[in-house]
Amino acid sequence: MGDNASSGKRQPASSTSSSNSISGGSKATKGEKFNPYKRSKRCMLESGMDGFLISATNGRDENKCIKDCYSLLNEVVEENDRGSSDAEEGVVEGSTLSIEEQIELELKDMKNKQKERVFNKAGTGCRGLSFIVYKPSKEGGLSVSELASAVFEKALSTPGGISRQVQRLLPIQKTVPAKLEAIVSTIKTLVESSKLASDQPSTTFKIHLKRRFHDGLERDEVIEAIAQALNDVCPHHKADLNNPDIVVVVEIIKGIACLSVVDNFVKYHRYNLHETQKDCKE
Repeated sequence: MGDNASSGKRQPASSTSSSNSISGGSKATKGEKFNPYKRSKRCMLESGMDGFLISATNGRDENKCIKDCYSLLNEVVEENDRGSSDAEEGVVEGSTLSIEEQIELELKDMKNKQKERVFNKAGTGCRGLSFIVYKPSKEGGLSVSELASAVFEKALSTPGGISRQVQRLLPIQKTVPAKLEAIVSTIKTLVESSKLASDQPSTTFKIHLKRRFHDGLERDEVIEAIAQALNDVCPHHKADLNNPDIVVVVEIIKGIACLSVVDNFVKYHRYNLHETQKDCKE
C-alpha cells in the first residue's frame, strides 16, 4: 500500500479504458458530453397523418403487437396489389412492348416497391397504444377504412383467429390539432365522402369520443359542437346511441385529435379484433 504511494511511478490507466469499454465504447464528440441515457429521435403522432390506432392485447409487448399489425395490413395490401397487377398484365400483353422492355418495366416496378414503406410506426406517448401511419404505395390504393374492413372480414371468416397480439385496430382518416374548430371543420369534410353526406339516404349515427392525457376540451363541448355541425350539414340523419349505422370517431391523445367517420362499428365490436374473432363461425 505504502509502496505505490512512495514510488512516484505513474499508474496504468486501465480503469479508465475499461470503464469506456463497459459503457459500450461510445465516445462523445469534441465539446459534447456523453449521455448514455439519451434516446434517438423517433416519429411521433402529429397533425396531418392517417392510419390506425392499435393497442396490444392485455398490455402485452407493444413491439410484437406492431409487428403483427404490419403483417396483417401488408397481407391485405399485397392481395390488392396482386389483383391490380393481374389486370395490368393483360394490358401489357396486348401492347407492342418487346420482351426486354416488359422485363425492364417489371424490374423497375419491383425496385420502386422495395423503396416504398407503406406502413410506419408513430409513438403516442401512451403505454400499449401505437399509431401506424399509412402511405399508399400508389394512387388509387385502399383507404384506411377499406384496409380495416378487409382485416376484420378476414377475422370473421378465419377459424382460430388471425392475431393474438393486436387487440384494437381503429382506422383513422385524419389527425388534426386538438382544437374545437379544427375538429369540427375536418369532421364536416370527412362526412361529405361518407354515408352521412347530405345527398345520401337517411341513416343513423353516433359520436364516439375518448380522451387520453387531455383536459383542454370538455367532452360535452366537443360532442355538442359536432352534433350541431351534423345537423347543419345533413339534418335528415338521426342519432342512435345503441345501434348506429355510422359512427363519428374522435380520439384525443394529448394535443392531437384522431378522426374518422366509419361504418360497422357495432359489427366489429368497436374495432376490437379479439372480440370480432369470437364471432367467426367454424
